Formats: sequence, C-alpha cells, structure tokens
Amino acid sequence: MTIFITLMVVFAITDLLWRWIPNIVILPAIILGCFLTGNWLWMIVMFLIGAILFNHGVWCGGDVKLLALVGAFVGIWALGIGLLTIVAIKAHRSINSRQKAVSLPVAPFMLVSVCLILIISAFLNMILEILVLNKIAIKATSSSLQWCR
Repeated sequence: MTIFITLMVVFAITDLLWRWIPNIVILPAIILGCFLTGNWLWMIVMFLIGAILFNHGVWCGGDVKLLALVGAFVGIWALGIGLLTIVAIKAHRSINSRQKAVSLPVAPFMLVSVCLILIISAFLNMILEILVLNKIAIKATSSSLQWCR
C-alpha cells in the first residue's frame, strides 16, 4: 500500500503543477498494481468507467489511467473512491461557481478520496473483526457453561 500512496502523491503533485500525469510512470504502475494485488478485473472496470467520463468530457486521459491505477491497487473500493472524487469535484465547482470554468486537476481530489476510503475500510474491518471475535467469545462462553451443568 505504501507504493500506491507514494504514486498517488507523485501524481497529485504533477497534476497540480503541470496538469499532467506521465505515461512513463503510470502505465508500469498499473501493471505493477495488478501483479501485486491480482485486481485485473477492477482495473479494467475502473478504466471503462473512466473512459465513459472521458467521452462525456468530464475527465482527461490521465485521469482515466489514474482511476485504472486505483482499481488495480484497491479493487472494489475504487468504486467508492471514484464516486467520492466526482462528488468532491462537483462540490468544489458549486462552491466556486462564480469563477471562470477551468479544468481542475483530478489527482489531488482522488488522493484525498483514497485516504478517506482507506481509513473507512480499515475502520469497517476493525469493527467486523471485533464482532467476529465477540461472537466466537460468546459461543465459547456458552459452550463452557453448558459443559459445567
């Protein structure tokens, strides 16, 4: 996950400064993410979703590849990241509606979305683990009480 977050930070910086996500870095990163996680299907799904956004003029080509990278590294959570990114960009545009319409760098919004979704997923995993451990503890306690009777 460290590799993924580092890549996202680099892409957020290059997108902010130059509105550019270098293919020489992102394409090997997508392949690396797929090999490390096995999320080939989610990479393809997120690339297709990004392509739809590209065809409607919502995102640029680098943003599509960035969404594919997210799919490659985080799998199904990429759906939430993509949705949260779109909501954040829409919110930013509605707040700053008086400004001249300019293209926004998507990578910084996506980086924040990645961080939020990773925190949420860790929190949900922790809750699930606690619930499962409590259920096992309750079963163990009840079976030991039955043995004592």
